[in-house]
Amino acid sequence: MFVSTTTPSGPGASGQPGDKKERTDVSATAFGAIVGFLIVAVSVWQRIAAGGVPSSIAPLAGENAMAGGRTIDAAALSPAATWLLWGVFALDVVLISVVIGLVAVLSVQCLKGRFFTSGTIRLLTATSWVLLVYLVAPVIPRAIGTNMARDDLGLSDLEADGTEWEHFVLTYVLLMLISLITVAFRRAKAMREDQEGLV
Repeated sequence: MFVSTTTPSGPGASGQPGDKKERTDVSATAFGAIVGFLIVAVSVWQRIAAGGVPSSIAPLAGENAMAGGRTIDAAALSPAATWLLWGVFALDVVLISVVIGLVAVLSVQCLKGRFFTSGTIRLLTATSWVLLVYLVAPVIPRAIGTNMARDDLGLSDLEADGTEWEHFVLTYVLLMLISLITVAFRRAKAMREDQEGLV
């Protein structure tokens, strides 16, 4: 009787180059997530350290502008405007951080070969919902806070628009892309289960 003495080889073999590459990819994904969180943290710190209130009209605040036009002196704003603008800023930070975390976990799942699983599809769905909330939820309070800040600064004649439309469109495109990927993964999972049922 012939007994094979060959060992498994290829990308999936333990200790083979494929395993090393997978570990490298996972490490790169983790590093990317850390960099993303650091960018968010630095941006938050720059605004908090400035001592003002973040707003899209800060560059137009004149002598009340702080941190190179990133924030407005809180003394020039009403408590309601200050509360709204800081609340929207905090909401943005939380939602962006959640998206970064979800994408990092999703990348690790895919790099481990767990593409068409229920867990991966749930992660994609959760990412879509968080992006939708990030796209829609801050719009009204940001507009109200921006208009209140405009009035407090005596810029009533200024047509202040609290929405950054380029950012809005890019986020919407990303949301649609993730939604399409979710549909593709869900259909691929169903096809794989059908094929496994025929074997």
